[in-house]
Amino acid sequence: MNKGINLLKTREMRVQLPTDKPSRLRLVAFSLLFIISVFSTVLFVLIAFSPLPKLKIQENNARSALLQFDKDIARLSFINQRSVSINNILSKQKIFSVVIQAIESKIPTEVAITEFEITQKEISLTFSSGSLRAIDTLIEELVKSVEEKKYFSQIILKNFSRAEKDGEYLLTIHLVNL
Repeated sequence: MNKGINLLKTREMRVQLPTDKPSRLRLVAFSLLFIISVFSTVLFVLIAFSPLPKLKIQENNARSALLQFDKDIARLSFINQRSVSINNILSKQKIFSVVIQAIESKIPTEVAITEFEITQKEISLTFSSGSLRAIDTLIEELVKSVEEKKYFSQIILKNFSRAEKDGEYLLTIHLVNL
Protein backbone atom coordinates (compact mmCIF):
# COMPACT_ATOMS: atom_id res chain seq x y z
CA MET A 1 0.00 0.00 0.00
CA ASN A 2 2.78 2.31 0.56
CA LYS A 3 3.72 2.16 -3.04
CA GLY A 4 0.46 3.58 -4.28
CA ILE A 5 0.30 6.51 -1.86
CA ASN A 6 3.65 8.01 -2.59
CA LEU A 7 3.14 10.78 -5.03
CA LEU A 8 6.75 11.09 -5.96
CA LYS A 9 7.96 8.64 -8.40
CA THR A 10 11.40 7.35 -8.16
CA ARG A 11 13.15 7.90 -11.35
CA GLU A 12 16.31 6.40 -12.31
CA MET A 13 18.56 9.04 -13.53
CA ARG A 14 21.19 7.80 -15.75
CA VAL A 15 23.30 10.34 -17.55
CA GLN A 16 24.60 9.07 -20.76
CA LEU A 17 27.72 10.82 -21.89
CA PRO A 18 28.07 10.82 -25.60
CA THR A 19 31.43 9.35 -26.33
CA ASP A 20 31.59 10.50 -29.96
CA LYS A 21 31.32 14.30 -29.41
CA PRO A 22 34.42 14.88 -27.22
CA SER A 23 36.56 12.73 -29.43
CA ARG A 24 35.39 14.64 -32.49
CA LEU A 25 36.16 17.99 -30.84
CA ARG A 26 39.59 16.78 -29.84
CA LEU A 27 40.26 15.63 -33.38
CA VAL A 28 39.18 19.01 -34.82
CA ALA A 29 41.27 20.92 -32.24
CA PHE A 30 44.40 18.85 -32.88
CA SER A 31 43.98 19.05 -36.63
CA LEU A 32 43.60 22.88 -36.45
CA LEU A 33 46.65 23.05 -34.21
CA PHE A 34 48.60 20.91 -36.67
CA ILE A 35 47.51 22.99 -39.68
CA ILE A 36 48.42 26.26 -37.92
CA SER A 37 51.83 24.93 -36.85
CA VAL A 38 52.58 23.65 -40.38
CA PHE A 39 51.45 26.97 -41.89
CA SER A 40 53.57 29.03 -39.47
CA THR A 41 56.60 26.78 -40.09
CA VAL A 42 56.23 27.18 -43.85
CA LEU A 43 55.83 30.94 -43.47
CA PHE A 44 58.94 31.13 -41.28
CA VAL A 45 60.97 29.16 -43.83
CA LEU A 46 59.74 31.35 -46.68
CA ILE A 47 60.66 34.53 -44.80
CA ALA A 48 64.03 33.13 -43.75
CA PHE A 49 65.01 32.18 -47.30
CA SER A 50 63.44 35.17 -49.05
CA PRO A 51 65.53 38.23 -49.94
CA LEU A 52 63.48 40.42 -47.59
CA PRO A 53 65.85 40.26 -44.58
CA LYS A 54 68.82 40.97 -46.85
CA LEU A 55 66.97 43.91 -48.36
CA LYS A 56 66.19 45.29 -44.91
CA ILE A 57 69.88 45.06 -43.99
CA GLN A 58 70.84 46.82 -47.24
CA GLU A 59 68.25 49.51 -46.60
CA ASN A 60 69.59 50.15 -43.10
CA ASN A 61 73.15 50.30 -44.45
CA ALA A 62 72.09 52.77 -47.16
CA ARG A 63 70.30 54.96 -44.61
CA SER A 64 73.32 55.05 -42.35
CA ALA A 65 75.53 55.93 -45.34
CA LEU A 66 73.14 58.72 -46.37
CA LEU A 67 73.07 60.16 -42.86
CA GLN A 68 76.74 61.01 -43.29
CA PHE A 69 75.85 63.17 -46.30
CA ASP A 70 72.76 64.74 -44.74
CA LYS A 71 74.23 68.27 -44.59
CA ASP A 72 75.49 68.06 -48.17
CA ILE A 73 72.11 66.84 -49.39
CA ALA A 74 70.39 69.71 -47.58
CA ARG A 75 72.78 72.21 -49.18
CA LEU A 76 72.25 70.73 -52.63
CA SER A 77 68.50 70.82 -52.15
CA PHE A 78 68.69 74.45 -51.07
CA ILE A 79 70.85 75.35 -54.07
CA ASN A 80 68.50 73.48 -56.39
CA GLN A 81 65.49 75.39 -55.02
CA ARG A 82 67.36 78.68 -55.44
CA SER A 83 68.30 77.91 -59.03
CA VAL A 84 64.71 76.98 -59.85
CA SER A 85 63.54 80.27 -58.32
CA ILE A 86 66.13 82.26 -60.25
CA ASN A 87 65.19 80.55 -63.51
CA ASN A 88 61.53 81.28 -62.81
CA ILE A 89 62.30 84.97 -62.22
CA LEU A 90 64.49 85.17 -65.32
CA SER A 91 61.81 83.55 -67.47
CA LYS A 92 59.26 86.13 -66.29
CA GLN A 93 61.63 89.06 -66.70
CA LYS A 94 61.47 90.99 -69.92
CA ILE A 95 64.43 90.79 -72.21
CA PHE A 96 65.25 94.45 -72.72
CA SER A 97 68.15 93.82 -75.09
CA VAL A 98 65.66 92.85 -77.82
CA VAL A 99 63.64 96.00 -77.15
CA ILE A 100 66.76 98.18 -77.23
CA GLN A 101 67.88 96.63 -80.51
CA ALA A 102 64.43 97.30 -81.95
CA ILE A 103 64.71 100.95 -80.94
CA GLU A 104 68.23 101.23 -82.34
CA SER A 105 67.09 99.82 -85.65
CA LYS A 106 64.50 102.65 -85.94
CA ILE A 107 67.01 105.46 -85.27
CA PRO A 108 68.41 107.25 -88.36
CA THR A 109 72.17 107.83 -88.52
CA GLU A 110 71.83 111.60 -87.96
CA VAL A 111 70.09 111.08 -84.60
CA ALA A 112 71.97 110.32 -81.37
CA ILE A 113 70.65 109.09 -78.02
CA THR A 114 71.67 111.51 -75.28
CA GLU A 115 69.68 110.07 -72.36
CA PHE A 116 68.29 106.63 -71.75
CA GLU A 117 66.24 105.39 -68.81
CA ILE A 118 64.45 102.08 -68.59
CA THR A 119 61.93 100.87 -66.01
CA GLN A 120 59.59 97.92 -65.88
CA LYS A 121 56.71 99.99 -67.30
CA GLU A 122 58.35 102.42 -69.70
CA ILE A 123 61.46 103.51 -71.52
CA SER A 124 62.43 107.15 -71.50
CA LEU A 125 64.68 108.35 -74.35
CA THR A 126 66.15 111.72 -75.24
CA PHE A 127 67.40 112.11 -78.80
CA SER A 128 69.45 114.91 -80.34
CA SER A 129 69.89 115.79 -83.99
CA GLY A 130 70.76 118.74 -86.15
CA SER A 131 68.10 117.79 -88.69
CA LEU A 132 64.35 118.04 -88.27
CA ARG A 133 63.90 115.54 -91.10
CA ALA A 134 65.85 112.89 -89.11
CA ILE A 135 63.72 113.60 -86.02
CA ASP A 136 60.56 113.27 -88.14
CA THR A 137 61.77 109.95 -89.58
CA LEU A 138 62.50 108.68 -86.06
CA ILE A 139 59.04 109.65 -84.80
CA GLU A 140 57.35 107.97 -87.79
CA GLU A 141 59.31 104.75 -87.24
CA LEU A 142 58.47 104.69 -83.54
CA VAL A 143 54.77 105.35 -84.28
CA LYS A 144 54.78 102.40 -86.72
CA SER A 145 56.34 100.25 -83.99
CA VAL A 146 53.59 101.27 -81.56
CA GLU A 147 50.91 100.50 -84.16
CA GLU A 148 52.36 97.01 -84.59
CA LYS A 149 52.13 96.57 -80.79
CA LYS A 150 55.16 94.36 -80.81
CA TYR A 151 57.15 96.02 -78.01
CA PHE A 152 55.26 99.18 -77.03
CA SER A 153 51.64 100.03 -76.42
CA GLN A 154 51.96 103.81 -76.41
CA ILE A 155 54.37 106.61 -77.29
CA ILE A 156 54.29 109.85 -75.31
CA LEU A 157 56.09 113.00 -76.48
CA LYS A 158 57.42 114.67 -73.33
CA ASN A 159 59.65 117.42 -74.68
CA PHE A 160 60.75 118.87 -77.98
CA SER A 161 63.19 121.79 -77.92
CA ARG A 162 66.07 123.39 -79.74
CA ALA A 163 69.36 124.03 -78.02
CA GLU A 164 70.46 127.64 -78.70
CA LYS A 165 74.09 126.89 -78.07
CA ASP A 166 74.78 124.24 -80.71
CA GLY A 167 71.56 124.43 -82.73
CA GLU A 168 70.53 120.80 -82.16
CA TYR A 169 67.00 119.64 -81.65
CA LEU A 170 66.24 117.66 -78.51
CA LEU A 171 63.35 115.18 -78.39
CA THR A 172 62.28 113.38 -75.19
CA ILE A 173 59.77 110.53 -75.49
CA HIS A 174 58.40 107.81 -73.25
CA LEU A 175 57.59 104.41 -74.70
CA VAL A 176 55.13 102.42 -72.61
CA ASN A 177 56.04 98.74 -72.52
CA LEU A 178 53.51 96.03 -73.24
